[in-house]
This record gives sequence, structure tokens and C-alpha cells, in this order.
Amino acid sequence: MARKTNEELKQELETLQKNYEEAVKVQRNIQDRAIAINAILEDREEAEKESQLETCTPKLEKALESTSI
Repeated sequence: MARKTNEELKQELETLQKNYEEAVKVQRNIQDRAIAINAILEDREEAEKESQLETCTPKLEKALESTSI
């Protein structure tokens, strides 16, 4: 294999640097999206628990009212 010229090496290095920077951007975007999805899922889970509690509370109150001590 022939030895690369300085210009070829410089071009290759520039390409590597651009590819690296793009890969870092992609990684950040993926990380940001994963964080956002986790936050959405946590919010929905919390809202679902609150909704279940609101649904259960009237039933529990009725059950307590019908129970005499």
C-alpha cells in the first residue's frame, strides 16, 4: 500500500473530526430524547395514580359510611 501524502492525511483527519462532531451531536440528541421520554412516562404514571386515587376515594368513603362501629 502506498504511503499517503500529507494532504491526504489532513483531509482524512478533517473528515474524522467532522464525523466525530456529528456523532457527538447524535449522542446528545438521543440522550435528550431519552430523558424527555422518561419524564413523560413518570408524569403519566403519576397522573394515573392520582386518577386511580380519585376513583377509589368515593368508593372507600361509601364503604366507610355503610360500615357501622
